[in-house]
Amino acid sequence: MLTMIGIDMQATKCRAMSGILCAFLSATVLIGFAGGCNAETHVVNCALSTSTRPGQPSPEPLAVILMGDPQIPMVAETPTNVQVAMADILTLEHSFLAVLGDLVQNKAVYYDDYRKLVLAKAKRQVFSLAGNGDLGAGLEAYQRATGLPLYYAMYRRGIRFIFLSVTGMSGEGRHICHLGARQMRWLQDELDRDTTATTVIFSHAPIFETTFHSEDRQDKPFPGSMYLYESADMRKLFAAHSNIKVYASGHLHRRYGVQDEHGRGQYHKDGGVLHISVGATANNQGSVVLYVGSDTITAHIRDHASSSWVDKYEYVYRTGTTLRPQAEEVDDHADIGRAGQSSSGSQQPFVRLVSPAAHAHRFVGLCRDNVVF
Repeated sequence: MLTMIGIDMQATKCRAMSGILCAFLSATVLIGFAGGCNAETHVVNCALSTSTRPGQPSPEPLAVILMGDPQIPMVAETPTNVQVAMADILTLEHSFLAVLGDLVQNKAVYYDDYRKLVLAKAKRQVFSLAGNGDLGAGLEAYQRATGLPLYYAMYRRGIRFIFLSVTGMSGEGRHICHLGARQMRWLQDELDRDTTATTVIFSHAPIFETTFHSEDRQDKPFPGSMYLYESADMRKLFAAHSNIKVYASGHLHRRYGVQDEHGRGQYHKDGGVLHISVGATANNQGSVVLYVGSDTITAHIRDHASSSWVDKYEYVYRTGTTLRPQAEEVDDHADIGRAGQSSSGSQQPFVRLVSPAAHAHRFVGLCRDNVVF
């Protein structure tokens, strides 16, 4: 069930608010098409924190935009759809943009278009993971294009974000996504290393039987089954690490609000983990924007074509987090992360994000043949 909270406001008042003030009022995790504050919106979603000491203001929420499957050029309209999405994203206050795999459609040459349409346009840092389309294009080509390891962890204001990439495929339609034993061992170690910080996991494929069409579909037409191969092991990790709060994925290319024959849609709550299925930018399905507050994580859906929020698909997850006030960050754009391994198998060192002022997606330092940040 979706829960919604809101305060009706005059559009003129909403226009007068800056993006920062609007984010302060909505202590939530924004995903895609819902809630927020802009010139076209008459509702601003607010979740005021109750976990802070009396007289102390709640920390300003941390906003992260989730883009699913730009997959250039999946269909003829895909480049235009990506352009429209990026133009709208530039108007939204956010800490960073997370691209949840399938940056391109199976050919390395298309990374030139991804760089031009996404990386060169971004005003904040862009982080990503490899999907099955990137596996088809070659994981080394993906890493050269993004400058990122295949899997890694990073922190923003006390919240840990983990990025996991597809390294193998199986199934009749070759759409069951594999992380592989090496990546799963790294993930286990990373989760064990910090059992306190609120953790958000980004991957390409959904966990088995959670969100839309995540069940066994081997007897169905192409693409058949489209879930994560290591789903059972991931569920064990979720159960053993209560600080994991969100698992977000792409891969399915379904519009928000649609349910499958089993009643599954874009959200699924399993224990303490909120599963979110992010629509495909390639098909103009909008994005998910996460607002992480001190005691609320809210998912909003953003319709890029109309530059508006789709309030009816908002999901509010009330849970305590380890969010820190922005003033406590030594450098808001220079967090410390831990990287996994490159496609060549080399172990990545600790990595440091550089300022997004000039090239938000670029990193400094070399580890064998893979550029890291």
